[in-house]
Amino acid sequence: MAETFTWRPAFGASASAHPAVTTSRFGDGYAQRVPSGINTMPVKLSLSFNNLSRASADALESFLVRHGGVRWFWYSHAGRPVAKFICGEWQRINQDRDADTITCTFEQVFDIGS
Repeated sequence: MAETFTWRPAFGASASAHPAVTTSRFGDGYAQRVPSGINTMPVKLSLSFNNLSRASADALESFLVRHGGVRWFWYSHAGRPVAKFICGEWQRINQDRDADTITCTFEQVFDIGS
């Protein structure tokens, strides 16, 4: 059973999309583009979780380690519908002795299963 990511990121998160497109190029500069597959618009989110207590930062990082960039989880960002994401990259920054920041990149996946 997939888990749900429940932490809320700081304001200023960014979302980007890179449509999956197949392009066929013909003579005279003509090209034809078609969507590549059925899920052609995955979203990538760059998130930051600032001023986390050590316990909260440990719990968030434990969640990311447990999924290890392989297992997907449910997440909804800024009013978007709930979707499946993986996180294959994150960084933990020690701000001071009582607070940490975690930055990470979530990539939307379209795996089967719930």
